[in-house]
Amino acid sequence: MIYTDYIWDFDGMLFDSYAHITEAFMQAYKRIHGKDIDRKECYDLFKISFRTAYEHYQPDSLCRLVFRAIESRTDLAPAVLPYPGIPEVLQKIHANGGRNFLNTHRDSLALTYLENFGLLQYFTDAVTSEINTMPSKPAPDTNLYLMKKYNLHPATTVMIGDRDVDIDSGASAGLCTCLFDEFGNGASIACTHRVTDTRDLAATFGIA
Repeated sequence: MIYTDYIWDFDGMLFDSYAHITEAFMQAYKRIHGKDIDRKECYDLFKISFRTAYEHYQPDSLCRLVFRAIESRTDLAPAVLPYPGIPEVLQKIHANGGRNFLNTHRDSLALTYLENFGLLQYFTDAVTSEINTMPSKPAPDTNLYLMKKYNLHPATTVMIGDRDVDIDSGASAGLCTCLFDEFGNGASIACTHRVTDTRDLAATFGIA
């Protein structure tokens, strides 16, 4: 393996979740605020961050609660599923003596999804919104926290995500970076590695 330690984003990286998030928010917003919103716009805003979507739509506290309740339903289509190849690469990293870490803006529901698919066992630690009092990505603070706590070396640690905030947070911490550029529109984002298919991650990282 090229790296010994791997720091992963969750939404849009480990799990294909944005369509599910979008559907849940549209339902909650319609129920509480009585308005339909554009699906593509909503999807694009949540892909930037939850904060960006909230700032745009200004949902009240009840709407946010209803959204979280709907979004946590595993029977809501489209389902939140691991991207192809992700379970295998996490398992191989773990089996080869490497370490996986989670660094996400999402709350502990991310851990529930990982556990439901038998993937939480492959993670050494996780930083979620419920335990994180540090500045969020793109600030490097959460990565620096993991680096200090686990003595991660910058040259052998990679931050992996699907957005510029993930890559910026890794680069600002001195880490190597890998962008999952699913839709091929991240050409302007400088990174160490770039993949458009999660099934290419094992080869990219030299994981056998």
